Amino acid sequence: MRATLAFADWALPSLDDAKLLFECDDTDAILDACHAAGAPLVVLRCGADGCVVSDGRRRERIAGHRVHAID
Repeated sequence: MRATLAFADWALPSLDDAKLLFECDDTDAILDACHAAGAPLVVLRCGADGCVVSDGRRRERIAGHRVHAID
């Protein structure tokens, strides 16, 4: 996955996958690593906590919202 980041317009990793890929637990460090690998725009998905969007200059956390799961 890391090698493909330079070819993507958007990177959309989950926080869990990114932690494994970059061997790091820090959200800011993960976003920095995605940008360093060449991704111009990163949306780090954080499950029920929402996501963090970064364009390399600024970051914005977007809260998740509750949904009723139907099985």
